[in-house]
Amino acid sequence: MTRRVLFTDFYDFVGGGQQNLLSVFKALDRKRWQPLLALPREGAFADAARALKVPVFVTPMGKARWRLPWQAYPAMRRLRRLMREQSIDLVHSNDYPSHKLAVVAARGLGLPVVYHQQIAVTQSPRSTTGRLMRHHIAKADLVLAVSRNSREALAALGLPAAKLRLLYNNADTEALGRAKPVPPRRLRALGIPAGRPLLLAAGMRRPHKGFEVLLRALDLYYASGKVKAHSVLLGDTANAEPAHENQLKALAGAPGLQGHLSVLPAQRPFAPWLKSADLFVSSSYWEGSPLVVLEAMAAGKAILATRQGAGEVIEDGRSGWLVDAGDPEAMAQGLRVLMGDAGLRRRLGREARRQAVARFSLKSYVRDLAGHYDTLVGAGG
Repeated sequence: MTRRVLFTDFYDFVGGGQQNLLSVFKALDRKRWQPLLALPREGAFADAARALKVPVFVTPMGKARWRLPWQAYPAMRRLRRLMREQSIDLVHSNDYPSHKLAVVAARGLGLPVVYHQQIAVTQSPRSTTGRLMRHHIAKADLVLAVSRNSREALAALGLPAAKLRLLYNNADTEALGRAKPVPPRRLRALGIPAGRPLLLAAGMRRPHKGFEVLLRALDLYYASGKVKAHSVLLGDTANAEPAHENQLKALAGAPGLQGHLSVLPAQRPFAPWLKSADLFVSSSYWEGSPLVVLEAMAAGKAILATRQGAGEVIEDGRSGWLVDAGDPEAMAQGLRVLMGDAGLRRRLGREARRQAVARFSLKSYVRDLAGHYDTLVGAGG
């Protein structure tokens, strides 16, 4: 029997949480689980889901945070009507803004609900936002956290331990193992010199990604004038903050980075860029379980990352090199060490790949997720 799962998400762009969900759409057994997706707007996420033959329903959801009652109630009714008309068996909220609506709509129909905390929890338990999160998330039947830190933070908010499960994000280890590098002519067309080692960073251009720290570290790294590596920052500006974007542009314009740095929009597919890289760098102040880091691991790449962003998925000195967040000098020193030792990069990359296959494969992720679905639907009927 095929069960129908309605996934909800508030965002129209493809960030880490959305990319993670697209991988689920790709790998889910459609004979057992038929995914459907509810979004408030058309956009890149809707297009990518449709390309995977997932029906997309656009239903307005109001504001992300402080919805007024006359915005929230119609949005809930629209979602409830959609759930009823599409004979939904299970609801999976992929983010908090959509969950606040979806969980009320689903409970009115007696449907089980999974809430997925895709990012780190930064709210204080005593704050207004923390109390509201506890109120809304506690209505879910199951809460998935993508890291131990997130699970502990959710427990600190007051979520019952019986509802909390740990489910790290995934990487398509098989596809990343097969991927080929970006063709040299493509790199040249984008102004990236061929034949030079490549430093790669990627992600949404949001403040918590710490790209301003990375740019300062790169300036320090190139200060010797003897470095041959070229750096590429792939950053999606969707939902970017103007002040932060201006800061990044000013830092990227530093004289010491000219001729050494290319700042480009997000590139799809991403796997060939990882395959082209000699080193992947993640400068985040915080993360859940960072998807791009898991993908870099699966691609067999040496990784320089922050403890606060990737400390749960990287073993320092064995599957990557960790530094403290917000420290450009420490990151610059990591760049010097790793880019100065190709053998070390190869050893770190091999172990990263091995751990990604063992711990974060898409196949095992979808198996575990479907197991949670089985438990909820079975318990419900």
